[in-house]
Amino acid sequence: ELNHALEIVDSLHLNVDELKEIKPELISIKKEVKDLANEAKLVVSEASEIIKNKINTIFFENQRLNQEMIDSVKKLEEIKFDIGVKYKEIASAYELLLESKQNIEDLREVIALYKEFENDITSYSQIIKDFKSKIENLERDLKSQSESIYSSLNDKQNEILKNLNEVKNEALVKFDELTAKCEGYKIHFEQSYDRFNQRALIANEDLGRLAEVAKKELGNDKLIYETELKVLAEETIKQMEEMLKGLSDERNEVTEVFETQKKEFTTLVDTSKVMIDNLNHIFNANYQAKKNEFSIIFNEKLHSLNENKQDFLNELVSAKENGLNKINETKEQSLNEIIQTKEQGLNELETKKGECIDEIDNQARIYDISGVKANVEYLLSLLNEKDDGKDDGIKDEIANIEQGIKDKEQELEEIKKQIEEALNNNDELKQKNEELKEIKNQIDEALSQEPPADTSELEERKEELENQIAELEKEIAGELINKKEEIEKELEEANQNLEDKNNELEQNEKDKKLITQKVLDITIKTLEALIDTKVSLNGDEEINGNKTFANPILVKVDPTNDNHLTNKIYVDTALNTKANLNGDNIFNGTNTFNQALTSLADPTNDNHLT
Repeated sequence: ELNHALEIVDSLHLNVDELKEIKPELISIKKEVKDLANEAKLVVSEASEIIKNKINTIFFENQRLNQEMIDSVKKLEEIKFDIGVKYKEIASAYELLLESKQNIEDLREVIALYKEFENDITSYSQIIKDFKSKIENLERDLKSQSESIYSSLNDKQNEILKNLNEVKNEALVKFDELTAKCEGYKIHFEQSYDRFNQRALIANEDLGRLAEVAKKELGNDKLIYETELKVLAEETIKQMEEMLKGLSDERNEVTEVFETQKKEFTTLVDTSKVMIDNLNHIFNANYQAKKNEFSIIFNEKLHSLNENKQDFLNELVSAKENGLNKINETKEQSLNEIIQTKEQGLNELETKKGECIDEIDNQARIYDISGVKANVEYLLSLLNEKDDGKDDGIKDEIANIEQGIKDKEQELEEIKKQIEEALNNNDELKQKNEELKEIKNQIDEALSQEPPADTSELEERKEELENQIAELEKEIAGELINKKEEIEKELEEANQNLEDKNNELEQNEKDKKLITQKVLDITIKTLEALIDTKVSLNGDEEINGNKTFANPILVKVDPTNDNHLTNKIYVDTALNTKANLNGDNIFNGTNTFNQALTSLADPTNDNHLT
């Protein structure tokens, strides 16, 4: 045992010596490990910065793609709206063009009809002018005849007055002569009476005889006087009657001539009126006939115009529907392409993410990064636990707020029903509402008139009734209305709080995804850096996973089924060969051309390029 112990001591000494010899190497290894750790820390920090930048780039690129998709949708909507507007403008322009053409044709026909009507009017106008000239000539003739009749009547009147004056003068002369004779007879009677008195005085004795003689002489004288006076009176009356008869005859002649001229003039005027009425009747009949003919032609043209307009509108509607269908198809196709591009990008990200995770798992067995993976998983678990707890609390608050909103809405509906019942059961309020409705109808009727009537008094009455109704509603259901306003205010606050909580939950989800993606990308970049550092193989080697090369790979042979790498010259040659095709070629899939395509023919069912 002692010997064995001594051997052990010797071996220990040897081991100590070996350790002493190895110590510098261990120190150098430890130093190298520290240097490697520092380098790894630097690499990890640099990789984390790069990963952060890449994550931000991917995040912003995703946002940019989303914004581009939104902009594309907006542009499609704008294009759709612009196309609709253009279709409407084209339709209206084409419609106006057709209407203008039709209106021009109608105007030409109307002008032709108007020219015919104008010729008829001209002929009628000439007839009326001739008739007017005849009437004027007739009026002048009648005027001249009336003037001549008037002058002849004046002459006759003057002559009659002159004759009357002469007869009057003769009668006055006769009367003067008769007066002179009477005076002479009176003087003679007085002289006879004086002689009688003288005789009576001389011969008193035979008074009776003298008286009888005197009476006889006086009787004779009286008889003579009466006879002469009677003869003179008869002659005077006879002359007066002859003069009056002559005047009556002349007056009758003048009256007959005047009546004859008057009858002729009346007959001529009546004939003229009848002719004018006949001409007016003929003119009105022709005018009405032309007017009816024009109306019939105009209605026929208008009817044909409406039929053509309806056909054209149907064509425009069908063309518009076809255009909208094409736009919708293009829109759907563009949206599908955008969604497909987005999904491809997301799939590529997911694929790259899965590849990176698989690469991490594969390389973790080769390189000493299990500690890093464990730390990452630990951090992710802590993050998920923290976020899940926070999200659960927010979700519970959202559920409570939503339940409170439902309760408040039910309470608000009940209060509204109570208010409606209270207002419907009030007769005064019903009466005022009916009066307000009637006033509104009166205002609408007044404004619909041409020109619109003054509604200032009705507006004042309407405003007064609205104020009275509002005050009456407050009196009837004031407490319920106040409670309704309070509940509406609480609902508004609850909805705002719910929106804030939803925004907070959505932001937490975004932050969680962003942090998780950042940690994952940092891990991927760290592993890539470690792989880039560790992989430095030479010669022909088979590598599981990905290999990063410091320089471009050179390929000197064309690709085969077993050799998938190729050089740029081969690719350019193949592409140029495909691009320089001649004749009829059939392409599958989507082809990109290096310049614009031109088409010399119109599109058909088999040729869609135009």
